[in-house]
Amino acid sequence: MNESNTIAILGAGIMANTVANTLDTHGFELRRYNRTISAIEGPAIVCASPAQAAEGAAAVWSFVHDDAASRAVWFGEDGALATAHADRHPTGIRTSCGVRVHAVQGCG
Repeated sequence: MNESNTIAILGAGIMANTVANTLDTHGFELRRYNRTISAIEGPAIVCASPAQAAEGAAAVWSFVHDDAASRAVWFGEDGALATAHADRHPTGIRTSCGVRVHAVQGCG
């Protein structure tokens, strides 16, 4: 199986930009989405929606401000899960009240 080296990163705060820069250093192709495009730092394909960023990505990571933003980027009309496949397991990281990690498995 030819695994994609594309990672989607949703959000563009300090943590998201730091992770993106580290992944870029290791040769990953990045697709980024943020409501404020100018906040995205480093090389990336800037996408118009979370769904566009997630399409075909091996992993989708979100680093967004709060629960409302998390719901929007994952479950909104153009959310990342709109393009999820059963063989992919997106992971979200929320940092508004400490770091909370949750996995969405078996999407399809």
